Amino acid sequence: MNVTESDGHAVRDAVTFCNHGLRWGGPARSERGPGQRCLDPLSEGVRMNEVSGSGILSADGVDLACGSTLAVRSARLSVSRGDLRCLLLHSFRVRAGTRLWKGRFMSNDSLLIRARGLWQELASAPVSFGAVGEAGVVSSPDSGFCPPGWVGIVLLGGAAVVTAPSVKSAARVRGAVAELPADRLTDPEAVGKVLPIGEVLGPAALAYAAADGFRPVALAEPRVEVLPSDHAEVRALEQAAGAEDAGEASLAEITSPAFVLRTDGEVVAASGYRIWPNSTAHVSVLTSPAWRGKGFARATGSASVRHALAQDLLPQWRARVPASRKVAVALGFSELGSQLSIRLA
Repeated sequence: MNVTESDGHAVRDAVTFCNHGLRWGGPARSERGPGQRCLDPLSEGVRMNEVSGSGILSADGVDLACGSTLAVRSARLSVSRGDLRCLLLHSFRVRAGTRLWKGRFMSNDSLLIRARGLWQELASAPVSFGAVGEAGVVSSPDSGFCPPGWVGIVLLGGAAVVTAPSVKSAARVRGAVAELPADRLTDPEAVGKVLPIGEVLGPAALAYAAADGFRPVALAEPRVEVLPSDHAEVRALEQAAGAEDAGEASLAEITSPAFVLRTDGEVVAASGYRIWPNSTAHVSVLTSPAWRGKGFARATGSASVRHALAQDLLPQWRARVPASRKVAVALGFSELGSQLSIRLA
């Protein structure tokens, strides 16, 4: 099976190593072609014996260009680009959204650790994310996961934390959660089969960006301007977008400046972020309905993310609709999990 680059920005399909305790197989046995060298990971001191979770394998510090190919043959991975061809022996699967970096196994571990730290703090109770497949349930009437009185579920890196409004409801939820795999806990249909649901918020994807993965976007015209977060034109944009979309974007809550685009003198798109705990920048983006699909969300969102990264903040993008998720991916965000809130019937 050959998996070939198609968009010139990042490898559309890449290798995610699923099991713990991975090691490089070796020595590498790929045949050298003209202008290629064979990399023996063991002889060059590259070790993977303490790596777990998902990650990325890279070639020389840049995203693969168009035409780069990942070839999967007989449980062997051959990565070739220019003068690099190396062979890795181990179990793997192919999935979307990664790139190649210096012939080493890289991971989203640092993003995941920071994201989990945020949500553990928001739980407002002593709880932490466990191993992949585990779900911790805790009573927390002051949880920041969900509206008061609701059950909040956050899944990150294959492990979940669940908050319930009382000790009694936590016991009830704990028993129900045990019947589901962790990766189904933010699926309303699956949860509805083990718990009586009155109302639902979500699910929403949770994505995060690092400085080295950020892909800024800028339009030639119109240019992004900066306004105070409480500017009247930002409020006018919310009114034009409607209560539902404005509530989803939550521009009224941003603590950063507002990064806006105008057409004919009117603000038609805006973005900003609110500082959350654990040095997190929760990004908000809103575009007037008549101006969607023109790249305005990417341009204003890019300005917000750039500003957040300059403040050493962790940009977080929470999205329910596919269009918003696509914008996040275009800017270099990695989806690490999801969130669901439910009110028990």
